Amino acid sequence: MTTNVLFAAEPLAISSILKVPGDYHLQVVTLEGSVQDMEPVQQYRSMGCKCESVRFRLEDKTGSIQVLVPGPCGNPGLAAPFLPGFTNEDGVLVEARIEAPGYYTGQGLSPGGKVRDTAEAVAKKVWRPGSK
Repeated sequence: MTTNVLFAAEPLAISSILKVPGDYHLQVVTLEGSVQDMEPVQQYRSMGCKCESVRFRLEDKTGSIQVLVPGPCGNPGLAAPFLPGFTNEDGVLVEARIEAPGYYTGQGLSPGGKVRDTAEAVAKKVWRPGSK
């Protein structure tokens, strides 16, 4: 299975994803909004490396979506790791793969996968507007 990338001149409105999340399942999109409710999650070991992830809610004027930023072990291709300098209310751009509700997520490894009940964005890259 391949992942398609949707390149747009402007970031996609979060409401577009929330209206028909199945249409965006496994698509890579660019979103823009402000960081809300940021918290560390999923501390585990992979190949001797302690991997910590960050989860936050990305909010734009049309809605909000949960964003998971895998640690470097969970996403070795992460071009710009989530910087500790980001805090709640900061404006960010996110390039992310959308996981629609009802689909099994995870790789069967600890932490185990689950069936999603809401759409989620899994970040490939996070950056501040005006820098890339």
